[in-house]
Amino acid sequence: MDKYHRQKIVPGFGADGQEKLSKSRILVIGCGGLGCPALVYLARAGVGELILVDDDVVSETNLHRQILFDIDDIGKPKVEVAKHKLMASNKDIKINCFEARVGLKNIRDLMDGCDVVLDGSDNFETKYLTNNMCIDLKIPMIYGAVNRFEGQLAVFNLPQADGAYSLNMNDLFPDKPSVEELGSCEENGVIGPVAGLIGQMMAIECIKIIVGVGSQLIDKMMMIDSQNHRYHSMAYQKHDIKEVVKEIGEISWAEYYENYRGLDNTQLVDVRTAEERLQRDQGGLHIELNSPEIENLTPSVIQIFYCETGNRARRAQMRLLAKSPDAEAFFISGRLPV
Repeated sequence: MDKYHRQKIVPGFGADGQEKLSKSRILVIGCGGLGCPALVYLARAGVGELILVDDDVVSETNLHRQILFDIDDIGKPKVEVAKHKLMASNKDIKINCFEARVGLKNIRDLMDGCDVVLDGSDNFETKYLTNNMCIDLKIPMIYGAVNRFEGQLAVFNLPQADGAYSLNMNDLFPDKPSVEELGSCEENGVIGPVAGLIGQMMAIECIKIIVGVGSQLIDKMMMIDSQNHRYHSMAYQKHDIKEVVKEIGEISWAEYYENYRGLDNTQLVDVRTAEERLQRDQGGLHIELNSPEIENLTPSVIQIFYCETGNRARRAQMRLLAKSPDAEAFFISGRLPV
């Protein structure tokens, strides 16, 4: 029997819907708590091509929510492990993976020819960048976010019958969220099944968009509070935004060593925990991310932040620039050098 039989007999789906899925090209940004469940269901549903992008490796703290990974995968690139596991579930699909951080230099190429983009990243800078490129390329974007027991889901930039497009992230979040809102599960924590729930819902919305079935999540955001059994949606309106959020001040470790290391007016700042610094000390001033000292760093000195992967360093940079907009500050992306 056809392995897709049970979904093809769903009213409104049928063989035509399966054919549309088999020809679709989906970009999934982030193979983490949201990306993993979304990828599992999209692969098994029979999408044509999945593009995976993530620059991280599997760690022990990922395992409680990132369901594609096991203990034996610790230390391996997430995209490679994910591709292997997904192909084991469905050899009929095509999977391309990129071990990279999404940025201005690669996002257009990653999105080229895609039908839908799922953003499972853990920071708002990547989400804004993804949103703005989706607007430019006229591609629908599915947004997901989780924090503790709570989750959010929205669909942006959907084409409408009149040729216009639905609202986007600049309308929902016209102002950059505060530092507190930017916290990831690294600092705030997350309950694993909440990430699984939002990730599965992202996959459902993606399938509905590709097949053209059901009602779409247009101009509203779904919010879930699983701790208190609250599920509701919030409508939002068009916002005339003058500027979009852009990714600035991102450098690699190689660029730091080549262009900044040893300069008198440059200060390297480690924003990791004391325990992380003891395990692998890369030098520089040590100020943990949550310390108020971040905002009081001297703006006349070039501040270069680093952490284990770049996420916390990026937030430290944003905090300093919020206090001192004219400061010159960079964050180092990518994992620590061995």
